[in-house]
Amino acid sequence: MPQGKVHFVIEASVALAAGAAYAFIPAVREAMPTDGLLRVFWPGLIAGYLFGLFFISPDLDLPNSFVRSRWGPLGFIWDPYMILFKHRGMSHSFLFGTLTRLAWLAFLLALPVLVAGIVVVKMEWLRAADALRYLPEGTMALGGFVAGCYLNDLVHIATDHSWTLTKRHARRRKRRLPLWMRLFLR
Repeated sequence: MPQGKVHFVIEASVALAAGAAYAFIPAVREAMPTDGLLRVFWPGLIAGYLFGLFFISPDLDLPNSFVRSRWGPLGFIWDPYMILFKHRGMSHSFLFGTLTRLAWLAFLLALPVLVAGIVVVKMEWLRAADALRYLPEGTMALGGFVAGCYLNDLVHIATDHSWTLTKRHARRRKRRLPLWMRLFLR
């Protein structure tokens, strides 16, 4: 299984390749609709992918993971997650892994957001009618964010599985691993 830095390089390379395709291939830009609510979906998708890349990897269930170290002093918030999920168990499930990490963060953020929302409503900074006007755009941006997190996890899990299959195949054929894999396994 690749180490955390290898995952980071692969996932960042996918993001850079997608960005380069968008920037330099006109057909890619033209194929992406940017009208209506989709104009807020794409920034949400990019933000979700980058957030997944830097902060919510499936490897958060490891005590000394590369991604967990990025949380700095807030890394302790992932201790209950680490206790509940063993490595490469449900945390590496495409559907439930991302869902559990996002649900855990939503749970941690719910109380301060609720308190802040009550303060905002009490002070009448935001009227209900004004808030409802932004609901479709906010929902689409949140959907893009979640899709970006899932996309990043898909790259992570595919890397794990392809790495494992390559190693298993090499053992069966009693050959040495390719040089590029041996460099990453050090």
